[in-house]
Amino acid sequence: MRRNNFEEIVQKTSKYMKENISRPITVDEIAREMCYSSRHLRRAFKTVTGVGVLANLLSLKIERAKELLLNSDMNIAEVANSVGFSEYSSFGRAFRRKTGTSPSEFCSTAKRIRETPIPEMSITYNNPPREWFKDD
Repeated sequence: MRRNNFEEIVQKTSKYMKENISRPITVDEIAREMCYSSRHLRRAFKTVTGVGVLANLLSLKIERAKELLLNSDMNIAEVANSVGFSEYSSFGRAFRRKTGTSPSEFCSTAKRIRETPIPEMSITYNNPPREWFKDD
């Protein structure tokens, strides 16, 4: 029963975090909005997801930032601001920690991939089977 209750808490809280992704929010604020204690909220997240509330929130923010970097005309500072980071440097560190690359490297790699033409594929058989050439 407890696991199901925790899953419901995590689901509701994740929805709240997604809806408020554009601003900095704390665990205490989230807990207050969800009408749970911070301790209970942390325990629910750890039990269901294996990581804490802030780690989940950060993952949501970085995933949203990646979407914006790929699909919008926003620059990196605007993206950082739109996912609740007031400082570009803290966004860059968080992005690198989660993705293994900086936001600018991420953009450059994505651009390079988009601009790389896909080569024509052809299959060449050095020794095709003789039956391929027999008349029926």
